Amino acid sequence: MWKQALYQIGNNGDDPAAVKALGTVAGAEYDPELQETAVYALGNTGSDAAVPILAGVAKKGGSKRVRSAAVNALGQLGTDKARAALLEILEMKPKEKE
Repeated sequence: MWKQALYQIGNNGDDPAAVKALGTVAGAEYDPELQETAVYALGNTGSDAAVPILAGVAKKGGSKRVRSAAVNALGQLGTDKARAALLEILEMKPKEKE
């Protein structure tokens, strides 16, 4: 039920309350599956407000799977701000990436 709720919140578009709620789950030490779902839902919002959350998770999030999902969600957003965050991630030194 939680996963479906997270997806539906993400489908609300550029809603600050939705981004905040999803960011709470994505950035916290919840079940990795719920974190991953929240990250993908953030990518569905289309909101630039999700970029700092996703970039933070991509750089220092929990599992490798969750970090990878955050990178994918940034790509899904497709905004200039999201692309800038992806370029910043690419510039990280290899030991900083993992």
